[in-house]
Amino acid sequence: MKKVLFVPIGEYHRASSRFRVWELIPKLSKEKYKVDIITYISSKKRHKNFIIDMLLRKLYTYFIINFKIFFKLFKVDIIVIQESLLPLWLLAIIKIKKIKVIFDFSDPIHLLHKQKNISLLKRISSYVLDSSSFITSIKISNSVIIENSYLESVVKEISSNVKVYVMRGPINIDIFKPIKKERTDFITIGWTGSPATLSYIVPLFPIIDKLSEKFNIKLLLMGLNTSPKYEFKNARVEIVSWSLEKEREIVPTFDLGIFYLNNTQFENARGGGKLFVYLSSGVPFLSSDVGIGKQICKETKAGLICTNLEHWENNITKLIEDTKLRKELSIIARNDAVNNYSHDVYLYQWDKILND
Repeated sequence: MKKVLFVPIGEYHRASSRFRVWELIPKLSKEKYKVDIITYISSKKRHKNFIIDMLLRKLYTYFIINFKIFFKLFKVDIIVIQESLLPLWLLAIIKIKKIKVIFDFSDPIHLLHKQKNISLLKRISSYVLDSSSFITSIKISNSVIIENSYLESVVKEISSNVKVYVMRGPINIDIFKPIKKERTDFITIGWTGSPATLSYIVPLFPIIDKLSEKFNIKLLLMGLNTSPKYEFKNARVEIVSWSLEKEREIVPTFDLGIFYLNNTQFENARGGGKLFVYLSSGVPFLSSDVGIGKQICKETKAGLICTNLEHWENNITKLIEDTKLRKELSIIARNDAVNNYSHDVYLYQWDKILND
């Protein structure tokens, strides 16, 4: 029985870690693997002051978590590093011990210094400390798993020999399921995310508010604790804090989901966690003609691609007016999630990667 150590970047509430590690492990454990797990970044607050809290978390990761990983290296055959950027000294030891390395990242962790919605201190820290770890992680890896095809060229520029696997999602189709929608006199346009990613969909607010003059629209924003700063004049806006239980109950009530990105290097490389939640829940969606959204639209035919803001307005109008089309896209979405993006579908690929 092979011993596998998973090092996810976050705990269960972090979408990428939940999709790609936490929900996968029970299925792998039923196979021929003995699985252990060490979470790299804890969400536990250690101080009220933001800067002090960040420093304490960094120290905890460096002196506690890294050494936990170090001692585990003497007992494992394979290490799966999910978006965690380990220090160079630890990566060097992994290489010396000739442990098989699988590096999995579904977001542009190599471009965090270009992300505008995080603090300047974190951007500087990412640029100074993380770039070398990212490059070294790929160089010592036997296999690299990515979600966004855009990232394949990034990996190949660093190492032309590493095996690259594209793995979308995956999504737990037993948690996220379609429901029979109750008849309402309004259309629910939904989004699920976090305060840090709300800024991506702000450009759509004026469009949704304008269309609410003609249609009875409810904009449901999930994952927020406060209302957005934009002042809506026509649309009904509902804010819901995030929990897995709420997400599985509320997202299937969306009549359509939105996924908006600008055409930047960072956003072209982003993962598409919410897209897979939409698909599995049977929610037709609209996406920018960028990155993972464009890729999933073309693969599934379960959503509409929008090339500019005028196109967004036209496509939202189209889906609001065409009930039959929404139902057709809903069926396509769910079928694609089950047949192409579920954990069961990818389990055979994980078996191949772990034994390759």
